[in-house]
Amino acid sequence: MSGNIESKLEKVADKLGYESKDPKWLLEALMVAGSTPVMWRGQFRRHSEGNKRLAGIGHHLINMAIAEWAFDEGRSIALVRIFDLHGLGSYVSKNPSQRGEISASTKAINIEAIIGAIYKDGGMEPAKVAMVLFAFL
Repeated sequence: MSGNIESKLEKVADKLGYESKDPKWLLEALMVAGSTPVMWRGQFRRHSEGNKRLAGIGHHLINMAIAEWAFDEGRSIALVRIFDLHGLGSYVSKNPSQRGEISASTKAINIEAIIGAIYKDGGMEPAKVAMVLFAFL
């Protein structure tokens, strides 16, 4: 993720229809493990584990939504399609070892991490709204 970080975070938030209280969560959600540190608000931001913590939260929230609304099988495929549909590839901070295309598993993890970030930032209701906007439900 290079360029104006604030602008990119705003664009992703707009795609989600979500006004973030603290954009640090969305920034972390878009950072892949091992990605290059990014300059944001005068500081270099780096998360050695990338978005794994938020992806874990998002993963469980998605599972809760699936259980609650009996979502069809094929979640990972759906997450990849959602990632591609919303054109999120240019917003992800990639690991330098990842050349070219973002893998399907990385795309799915990023969607889970974004849901986790919204949950951490605003709670369950905004996370549910994001899942609906992402067409999970």
